[in-house]
Amino acid sequence: MKSNNTNNQKTKAEELYKQGWLFHCRRKYESAAKCYKEAAELGYTTALYYLALLYYEGKGVEKDLVEAAKCFEAVAKAGEKLSEEAKLRLESLADIDSGKGIGIVGTDLDDWIVVGAGFGPQDTEEYRKMWALADQGDLEAQRYVADTIWLHIEENGCPDGDGETMLRYLRNLADHGDAWAQCKIAETYINDTIVGVGIGDLDDQEGIKWYRKAAQGGDSEAQYLLSGFLYRGDRVKQDKEEAFYWWMHYIETTDYLDKSDLDRIGYPYTYEDGKWWTTKEAFRLFKKYAEQGDPVAQHCLGFFYLDGQCVRKNHDTAVKWFTKAAEQGHEESQFKLGELYYQGVKVEQNKEEAFKWYRKSAEQGRALSQYMLGEFYTKGEGVAQNDQEAVKWYRKSARQTDKDLWRMIPKDAWRACKRLGLRYHEGKGVKQSDVIAARWYEKAGRILLTLPETGAELRDIADGYFFGDGIGQNYQQAIKWYKKAAQFGDLYAMRQLAELYEQGVVVTQDNKEAYKWYAQLASRGEIDAQYKTGLFYLEGKGVKPNKKKALAKIRKAASFGSKEAKEKLLELGEK
Repeated sequence: MKSNNTNNQKTKAEELYKQGWLFHCRRKYESAAKCYKEAAELGYTTALYYLALLYYEGKGVEKDLVEAAKCFEAVAKAGEKLSEEAKLRLESLADIDSGKGIGIVGTDLDDWIVVGAGFGPQDTEEYRKMWALADQGDLEAQRYVADTIWLHIEENGCPDGDGETMLRYLRNLADHGDAWAQCKIAETYINDTIVGVGIGDLDDQEGIKWYRKAAQGGDSEAQYLLSGFLYRGDRVKQDKEEAFYWWMHYIETTDYLDKSDLDRIGYPYTYEDGKWWTTKEAFRLFKKYAEQGDPVAQHCLGFFYLDGQCVRKNHDTAVKWFTKAAEQGHEESQFKLGELYYQGVKVEQNKEEAFKWYRKSAEQGRALSQYMLGEFYTKGEGVAQNDQEAVKWYRKSARQTDKDLWRMIPKDAWRACKRLGLRYHEGKGVKQSDVIAARWYEKAGRILLTLPETGAELRDIADGYFFGDGIGQNYQQAIKWYKKAAQFGDLYAMRQLAELYEQGVVVTQDNKEAYKWYAQLASRGEIDAQYKTGLFYLEGKGVKPNKKKALAKIRKAASFGSKEAKEKLLELGEK
């Protein structure tokens, strides 16, 4: 029962964090802070990190550098995801506190802006350069300047003249089909904050018109807002079916909802008001729009048939709808078809078809599909074996970690990094180089450190260095990665460290360090480690001798069936 409660608590914390993340991305900071706080109270460390950012910037909560530091410190000490980033934040705070810095920090979710000592966006060198380019008609620069002014208006009011400049750039961008700019123009007719500083006039009809343009252009914020207006009949005639259409396209552009998780379909932006549509209603509307040729609806409908919800399970029909969407360029359907044909579980296995769809998905940038192409070319499955092509696709997947650093790193890119390390070590498809191989292994490890539950994968990297498997043997690197794996709870890594430090193999013999790792193993129910800690107390290895503690630990190990512990008790004349 306790395990179930723990799992439920973890799930709830994760859901709260996801809601907070969405609010944060949409700059609804008060709601984000509320969700992060609740998730953090349930022990979700990632939420605590982003809550610290809000305290740092004074967004959604009163600015409080002391509270920010406390949160960052807790994240850093947790030794989990984002701990390294938290340490860097603490260093920035230390600079500010000592008067060395002015508070310029690039957050994980916003553009680089000045957050300290009353500096406005116009005071940055980057802003001045972009302003000059914007005056020359550069669209990217106009977007940057307009967005920066917009943020400044929301937070501080509008400096003289900047509002007109922003509107001029937004309209020029909108004329060039920029959906983001079209959404911002819509807000100038509806957003009280913007209208309140003298930009734009309240005009619901004009605002809805621009939201619709932006939604049609693919802007996710416009799709979400338009869906809400239509569902509630707010500022526009109520139309729940059209509301569903735009909600459907909104979820397509976010990571909030996995379309395969059908129980969650029908929820809007947050769970607060319950479902807008039941799963049965959602099925009907997905089917309606799928039959009209909408690829998003076709993709979602495929999952209903694949999982047999609201309709009899039919894998062939699921594949039909995935294929219709994929043929229209829907990347998620392309990936799903590649997965289905590769695994051959719900459809007949076909490596050639799998390769075809993975390639289409890979060409649209999915890191896992790019990795899979590397595997196909490596093994010669579904395509002729080709080491150079394998390296090309592994590299594409691995290099996705260099893009959009504020986003979550593609969780599968580490595999490509490791494969590249192996390729350079073996000299397959590339010139042999253990130096470059080590760099790719290091990068794979760094990616894993940002992901949860990756102890086994980190241990594999450590083993590679320890045994010289796939990379040059390097005991120092092996110990480093065993420790990182152990921090993620990997028992094998803990045992390796305990034994190596006890025996003094490849490291300086250190009983204190050995005891630390045996104790961690014992706390996780490892009986042999329990016995070992008893011996350490008995012999005074790494700890002060304590026969009482020694016997307690040895008896505990014996009670769980340890033959060595039982023999030791007999030897000591104890029961």
